[in-house]
Amino acid sequence: MELNKNMGSIVSVTNKVLVALVLLGLLLSGMLAGERLAVETRYKNIEVAIHYDALIEESRVSGIAYEELLLQYQKRGATSLFVKESNLHSIANQVRYVSGTHLFWEGLPAQKEWSYIEVPQGDLATRLEYNLSLRDSVRDSFMHGSMVYIGTELPLSYLYALNAAQMQALSGVGMGFPIEDLKKAEDMGYYVQLQIKDWVVEDQAILSRYFSQLDSLHQVSLVMFDSPDLFSTSKQNEPQVVLSYVAEELNKRNWSLGQIEFYEQKGIQTLARLVEERGVRVHTIAQDELSTMSVTAAQERFWLAAKDRNMRSLFIRPYQVSGADAPAFNLNYVGSISQGLTERGFTLGQSATLPNLYVSPSFTLLLSLSVLAAASLWLQGLGFHLLSWVVLVLGLLGSALLLLLDQVLLLQKMLALGTACLFPLWALVHVCAKQEQHDAKKNWWISLQAFLLMTLFSLAGALLIVGLLRERAFMIGLELFSGVKLAHVVPLAGVVLFYLYHQKWEELKLLWRSFLDRPLTMRIVMLTGIAVVILGIYLLRTGNAGMVPSSWEMLLRNTLEHWTSARPRTKEFLIGHPMLLLGLYYGFQARTLPLFVLGMIGQVSIINTFTHLHTPILISVMRVGYGLLLGIMIGLLMIWFSQLMLKRWKR
Repeated sequence: MELNKNMGSIVSVTNKVLVALVLLGLLLSGMLAGERLAVETRYKNIEVAIHYDALIEESRVSGIAYEELLLQYQKRGATSLFVKESNLHSIANQVRYVSGTHLFWEGLPAQKEWSYIEVPQGDLATRLEYNLSLRDSVRDSFMHGSMVYIGTELPLSYLYALNAAQMQALSGVGMGFPIEDLKKAEDMGYYVQLQIKDWVVEDQAILSRYFSQLDSLHQVSLVMFDSPDLFSTSKQNEPQVVLSYVAEELNKRNWSLGQIEFYEQKGIQTLARLVEERGVRVHTIAQDELSTMSVTAAQERFWLAAKDRNMRSLFIRPYQVSGADAPAFNLNYVGSISQGLTERGFTLGQSATLPNLYVSPSFTLLLSLSVLAAASLWLQGLGFHLLSWVVLVLGLLGSALLLLLDQVLLLQKMLALGTACLFPLWALVHVCAKQEQHDAKKNWWISLQAFLLMTLFSLAGALLIVGLLRERAFMIGLELFSGVKLAHVVPLAGVVLFYLYHQKWEELKLLWRSFLDRPLTMRIVMLTGIAVVILGIYLLRTGNAGMVPSSWEMLLRNTLEHWTSARPRTKEFLIGHPMLLLGLYYGFQARTLPLFVLGMIGQVSIINTFTHLHTPILISVMRVGYGLLLGIMIGLLMIWFSQLMLKRWKR
């Protein structure tokens, strides 16, 4: 008797220590989150970039001088000029592509096997020859009269005979930047954003010569690359060597790296680390997508990108408007976007790099201890006392080992995933234990309290994740929360397993036999199919690259965004929160199990909202808050309606 009493005292004390460790981790995470909030509050500079090529075309069609258009766009809020490196298409109206055979028969000293670029003497000729020679594409060069002829093996003289793949490869050959035009823009106060057409290069000296031609530009704010595979990273034996050469050139000039949203580029993460994460997130709308989009929709998308996803450069392509009204239309378009940004608290100017919010190894170890303490308490709540201590000890040893091996990032990601899976289930175990302990009757107020308690657990897990993954690499999208699908599925499956665990062994055997003996009816097949479809949609809708929302949902989203300024998630306030409230009202049992499974979607979504580390933390807090408010209102209405229907059915 005395032994049992002593053991109970020891367990009580150790549980208090575990709870204290969890609270300590939450306190530390709160401090780290506060520092991140302070940084995000000051991170308000944003660039509004217009397209150089489109500006030149607009000048040609409208007859308005290039400098005058620059001035007009600047008055509408444009801060930067986005310039793609020239290629055969962008210089087509300034040069002539001709075969060596044709020139030979005209009596010029051309080689028949080459294609030639015929260009007037001057800066353009010098630029083309210089950049093509760097790419080892110049085979001949001579002057005749006022023209320069640059011979190349590139099939420029018979473009009509090339297939799509050959034409795309040829379009990727860079021919330098219009330096003089860019200097004019800089003199007017513009910043310059360069998008380089990279190529297979292994010689650092060639890269140095390439970048040296850009040294006359003094207001380069961003450098980007026009390739899905930077410098053929995936084909290099030692890709880091080439990228280190590129990073060295960028670091010499203190140029920042532009990371274009939704544009997957192999090697971009490696290069970003080599430039010490001096990166800026860039958002744009592709021209073919813009052609089907209203001006209002485009404006909203740019504003959301800046507000919700820390985009600090907006590259605005113009609408393809015919006639003399094109300049006025696009000037108003850019002006409205700029005005909307300033109204939302942003400052138009050169974008800055986020300061790094470093999390020390000692803090990471303390946070890991907090997560492991939570896991131990969860297991003890399930009755696995010995296993809880095994998990705690082995987890702590594993965390220390990963830190000693300098695998801090791996440890942070593992702990964040574990937290996302654990805390919603811990909340369920704790709340169900309290309900059993007090044998609560159906009462909306008690159900609401239980719901808020579960939400508090989920928010605690979210806070730990914010503390673990608050470094700059996560905030600018170089590193992402790992295991998104797993974090969405494990808690839902855990609800079912928790229900089965609560049943007696004999009841489980009877349930299993009943399931096996049940005939396979069309009803069961249809219900199973519907469940699989719902689960599939649920998984496909996770992440930015998931299913496209329907038109009615987009309308609902836009309306909520307009009303709240931080749109709550549909699956939270329409599905998760109401279903969980309804389930808690009727208790955790076989008939309400589907309600708890659907209700867990809301708790998972709360945590998932905070795993989008590129979203400002204040936006995430507001989004979750609005979702809870709407979800509780809908849930209470559902409870009232269900009780009303039950009363009528009993009559």
